[in-house]
Amino acid sequence: MTLVPSSQHVCAMALSCLDDSGNRLQSFDLSDADWRELEVKNRRLHHLRMDCCSATVVLKRSSRGTKFFAHRIAGPCTSADESEEHRHLKMMAVEIARSSGWQAATEMGGTTPTGEPWRADVLTVKGNAQVAIEIQWSGQTNAETLRRQEQYRLSGIRGLWLLRQPGFPIVHDLPAACIGGSLADGFQALIPAHERMLARHRRLPECWRQALPMDAFLRAAFERRLGFLTPLEAVGENATIVVEATIADCWNERCREKTQIITSIEIATDQGAFDFSLPDLTDHPHLLAQILQRLPSSFDRKVIQKRYSHTQRNSYVSNGCAKCNRLFGEFMLAHDPSDTDQIATFPARLDSRWLALLSSHPDIEISQPAWWVRA
Repeated sequence: MTLVPSSQHVCAMALSCLDDSGNRLQSFDLSDADWRELEVKNRRLHHLRMDCCSATVVLKRSSRGTKFFAHRIAGPCTSADESEEHRHLKMMAVEIARSSGWQAATEMGGTTPTGEPWRADVLTVKGNAQVAIEIQWSGQTNAETLRRQEQYRLSGIRGLWLLRQPGFPIVHDLPAACIGGSLADGFQALIPAHERMLARHRRLPECWRQALPMDAFLRAAFERRLGFLTPLEAVGENATIVVEATIADCWNERCREKTQIITSIEIATDQGAFDFSLPDLTDHPHLLAQILQRLPSSFDRKVIQKRYSHTQRNSYVSNGCAKCNRLFGEFMLAHDPSDTDQIATFPARLDSRWLALLSSHPDIEISQPAWWVRA
C-alpha cells in the first residue's frame, strides 16, 4: 500500500509506544526533560514504533500539554483517533491503579484462547488478577460492548467499562459507569438506576443511582469496593438515625392543645438516606423502643402509642394529642422542613431488625441488583 507523504501527519494517537529493544514507553511516565531528549533521539534515529502497527512515531503534545505518541505518517493502521478526554481518563486509570498497588499500562494487547485479538485501553495486574479498563467515548452498540467483554472473560480478564453514552446493560458480567462531567469541570462516574438513562441525564446527577468523582469510582474498583449488590446489601453495616419533630395543634376544636410530634425517622446509610414515619414502626417494637430511649427528656413519650384509626380501620403506632390523646393521622406529618427540628441523632448498627425495616422501604423493596460503590 502506498503511504501518504510524511508532511501529512497523522492519525491514531497513543500514550505508549515501543523502543528498538521492544520496551514499552509510557508518555506520562517521562519528565519534560526526558520527553525532549527522547524527541531529539527519535528525530535522529526513528527508533520508536507504534505498538498497534509498528509504524514510526512522532512525539507530540496536545493543546492541554498532554504528551502522546502518534504515527509519523498516515498509513494502513486502523487504530482510531483518541480525544483528549479519552487520553486523560486513561492516564487517570493508570495513576489510580498504581497508587492502589496494581501494575498498570496503557494500550496493551493480547488474544483469546481461540485467537481473537483484543486491545485494552488500560491493563492492570495484581497477583493473579487482571482488570482491563475500557474508556468508550464514542458511541458503541451494546452488542459490541458485550462481545468485547466476552473476549476479556475468555482471556481470564475482568473488564471495567467507562462509557460516555448511557443505556448500557446493568448486569453482573458488565461492571460499568457512565462518564459525566468534562475535562474543565472534572469527570464523574454515573452509576445508572436503570437501562433507560439518556444522554441528557448526564447533567442531572440526582437521576443516577450513584454519582461520584471518577477518581473515587476507580479507586473503589481497585480497592474491591465496587460490587453487584441489591440495595439492601449495599447499605453497609452502620447508619445514623435522625429523628425530626415539630409542634402541632390538636385537630379537635374543643382541645387545640399544642403537642410536639415526630414527623420522620431517617436512616442515613452508606447508600443514602431512607425516611420512615411512626406507622412504619408498628411491626418493629424493638426499634421503636430504641428510638424512644434516645429522645430528649423534654419529649413526652406518652404521645407515641399504638392507637386504633377509625379511618383506616386498623391500629398502628402514631402521634397523639398530649391532652386528649386523639390520634394524629399521617396527614399531620407533612410539614415544611423549616418548621421541623432534629430532636435526636444517634448511631446504629444495621442488624437484622433494622434491615427488616429498610427492606420495606419502596426504594429498596422494588429495586433489582445493580452496581454500587461501598464506602
